[in-house]
Amino acid sequence: MIQYWQGQAEPPGWYCLGPEDDTLYIFAIYLAGSLDRFYPGFNEWFCQRLANEKKIDWRFILFLFLSGLQAHQPDTDVPVYMVIDDWQYIHDTDVLKFFDRFMANLPVRLHIMLLSREYVSLPVLERMRLHGQAKDVFPTDLLFSPDEIKKLFQKSQLTHVQDKDIHAIFKKTEGWAIVIKMLAAQWCEDAGQYENYLQKKSLNLQRFFEYLSYDFFNRQPEELQNFMLKTSLVEYFDLDFCQNIIQSGSESKLLQDISQKGLLAKQSDHGVYQYHSLFRAFLQQKAEAELPDKRKLYQSFALYYLRKNNYEWALHFCILCTDWKRALDILARVGRHWMVSGRQRIFCHYIEKIPVPYRKDPRIFISLGDMARLAGEYEKAVYWYEQSNQLFAIEKNSVGESESCRGLGEIYLDIIQPVEAQRYLHQAYKALPEGQEEKKGELLYLMSENMINHGNSRLAERYLLLRHKVVPFDHGDRNNLQARIWLRTGKIRNVCQILQRDNLDRLDRAPVSFRDSSLILSLCYSIQGDMEQALQYADKAIQYAQAIHSRFIAVISYVRMGHALLLDYRHNKDICKQKYEKALELAEQLPIERGKTEIYWGQSLMASLDGNWSEAERIGRYALAITQKGKDAWFSAILYLTLGMGAVFSHCASKGLPYLEKALALYQKCRDTLGQTACFLYFSHSYQQLEKPGLFLNFYQKFVTYCRVYHYEFLMEKKSILGNLGNMSCDTLQSYHQMIRPAANTVTPLNSVITTFGGLSLMFQGRQILSGDWTRQSAKQLFLLLISFYDIPMSREKLMNILWPDADERTGRNNFKVTLNCLLNTLEPERRPRMPSTFIRKNKTSLQFTAFNDCHLDIRNFEELVKKGLQMLPQKTDEGQVLIREGLDLYKGEYLSGEILGEVLLQKRDQLKLLALNSGTRLAVSYLDQNRYEQAEKQAEWILTVDPCWEEGYRILLRSYGSQKDTVMVEKWYRNCCQVLERDLHMPISERTKNIYQKFIK
Repeated sequence: MIQYWQGQAEPPGWYCLGPEDDTLYIFAIYLAGSLDRFYPGFNEWFCQRLANEKKIDWRFILFLFLSGLQAHQPDTDVPVYMVIDDWQYIHDTDVLKFFDRFMANLPVRLHIMLLSREYVSLPVLERMRLHGQAKDVFPTDLLFSPDEIKKLFQKSQLTHVQDKDIHAIFKKTEGWAIVIKMLAAQWCEDAGQYENYLQKKSLNLQRFFEYLSYDFFNRQPEELQNFMLKTSLVEYFDLDFCQNIIQSGSESKLLQDISQKGLLAKQSDHGVYQYHSLFRAFLQQKAEAELPDKRKLYQSFALYYLRKNNYEWALHFCILCTDWKRALDILARVGRHWMVSGRQRIFCHYIEKIPVPYRKDPRIFISLGDMARLAGEYEKAVYWYEQSNQLFAIEKNSVGESESCRGLGEIYLDIIQPVEAQRYLHQAYKALPEGQEEKKGELLYLMSENMINHGNSRLAERYLLLRHKVVPFDHGDRNNLQARIWLRTGKIRNVCQILQRDNLDRLDRAPVSFRDSSLILSLCYSIQGDMEQALQYADKAIQYAQAIHSRFIAVISYVRMGHALLLDYRHNKDICKQKYEKALELAEQLPIERGKTEIYWGQSLMASLDGNWSEAERIGRYALAITQKGKDAWFSAILYLTLGMGAVFSHCASKGLPYLEKALALYQKCRDTLGQTACFLYFSHSYQQLEKPGLFLNFYQKFVTYCRVYHYEFLMEKKSILGNLGNMSCDTLQSYHQMIRPAANTVTPLNSVITTFGGLSLMFQGRQILSGDWTRQSAKQLFLLLISFYDIPMSREKLMNILWPDADERTGRNNFKVTLNCLLNTLEPERRPRMPSTFIRKNKTSLQFTAFNDCHLDIRNFEELVKKGLQMLPQKTDEGQVLIREGLDLYKGEYLSGEILGEVLLQKRDQLKLLALNSGTRLAVSYLDQNRYEQAEKQAEWILTVDPCWEEGYRILLRSYGSQKDTVMVEKWYRNCCQVLERDLHMPISERTKNIYQKFIK
């Protein structure tokens, strides 16, 4: 304010208040004296009349004051400015009433400026604020910005202060002008202080603290001083904290005092207080010197924060009061949570403060194991988990042993060794006692993920379903398991849809090794032929790896960048090679052989694109040896496909056909429709090169049909790491197709496809319906009921009773109407209102799903083929066998696998499974009767994949191998049968099976 008025022609009047001015008489006289320069003679006139009065009140003084100002008004229009400083000293009621009315009747040319450390809340000012007649300048408006600090230093001849130091000063002082001016003055007086700051990076604030002590602290009541000293020991405090800790009974008033008296405390909208950082530093310095028995105070702080579940602050104060046992208990309680939430450094900070003898706790060892695992230090992690397991075993703590085994299992999950991972996860599950359903659910989730690494997506989904039964509510999907299941079953659009919701710019997200969303998305876009997106997500993954210092994520990131560059290999050959070499260089530093296989995948493709088939085959077969050791069927399929592709690139297609056949078989086992489509593509390329038009037509038709049905058009239109690379193109295939089939225009695919076995997949009128497209779960359930009972009309009343068994009739009808409308809109969004549905036939009392000829419904085809085949089997055995085989090929897994089903649909699932098992058994027996042993054995093994406890399957195998006098295989399958029935059903083998076994063994 002073600086502003120094540059003006006419300075203002200035009245600086003190505690002695808080009476009406004194205040009025001094105010009149301050105005006398602008109203000559007013002060003398006012004092004489006031001296003659025996009894005065605020109304009389106001009348006298206003009359005198009017009488001494000079003949000029020049505005008058009056500054009243330190208004916070005024509390007297008469003074406040007088000044409020005075402000309401100010002379026209008089302007008042109030300086106060407290908010001025006079009634007249509140009204003026509402009408825009008053201007408030708050402390935050007066804080210095870094630029203003720089200008101040330049005015003080401190031009050598660097920008980074100015920003550090701004951060430390929060722009507090008085502190910055004091620093400038100190450094001008003594250059050595600035040099000291540069060395120690700490500000000398002693002079400022002396000012605070004199001007602020020492003027407060003793109770308030004590209150401020105690509350300064915490960063934030509120009324609840003060009532629990201070316990003086006047906490509410004390909080009001520090808020209103300008004692450098900020209050949030939620009633939380915080001192200015420098003022808090000053208070803490005084508290350290003046507060008695701080250890007891710290103990009360720790207990308070522990009750509030604020573990970090509780831990902080436990360490300050040297309560090591409680500090260790808190660390053990929160350690694992801190690990997965990215707070490893905080854990290390506190564990280092606890004396070494107190750290020997198995719970702490588990947290240290988690920290090492997440940092990619797997050998260290194994050490800590094994140490914790030994201590838990001594304590006979089965839950703790389970946690240790789980940690070991997660290590092998991270480095993709599914056999070892399953062993430890199984041990962890067995160690858990009753009542630990939540932990069992988490282990089932990890087992499901391990099955994905194993290449068994069907079993992965079963584990997920079992998890839902054990723990019905959703626990989230931290390892992107659902996305990885979809990736490995060809539902690539679903993967992108679900993962693009993640905020991948956050570098503090929990590390999940190779499962990070950015890595999965990069691979998905390389498959879909979008090089720019693939590179973008790979780059984000590299930034993330650098931020969390994870070499393993960095390895996979560089690999995914190499995959993306393969899409335009001709222009990016050298860069692509560098990325794979960088990944291999980093991978050599890690004890994870399985992590190198994806590098070899890319390098094998590079070698084949360069025309070096022998090198491509060598690298691919080496990668296969590692992958098969880990028993990952899906990635083995990718490598077999890569070798088949490489043979085509190198113009030796005949050498690639055996690899493509193995890839297709594995992809079918994994139920990956995308991988199967890629195999069909390269069978087409191979048979075109080999000039075998019949085989070409077969596979090309399958390729085009799968592309249309499953929306894999990108394999036809773009470069893809699983599709056309280098000079390969679908245009050549199409031209060849037209040449050998001039009469055929295009392959006509089915327009609508509903797949229910092994998981629900829907395409209506060329449009795929994803899980997110269902706006109501009840609409999806209604649809599942209609397709399950496609052959009969279902009454509306029956459907309502199934969907809403507890609803009254009116509610049920309303729900049904809304649900049916939602279903129709989902299936046919472009259908006009009141137009009949293409797929659902409605009448007043019932609904029925209408499967037209252009709609493939696998459950209908399955039931029709199998039932017709069973009828024909006794008379026309060969024709019946073909029909049953075609029907069973549609049974890709459990009916509606992965869906949450009610009792009615669960019964339908069991009926269909029983039909598959019975018809498969009849088919296998018919093969036996014809002495077609190989077909009988394959069919029996298929039966056991559907139900490992189906004893008739084992009997068929015993009869087949027995008839061939292969006693070794008879022994093997009999032993398997005994083990499975005992393990899964706790039942002995049947007498009938024993008799068959004994017959052939004798």
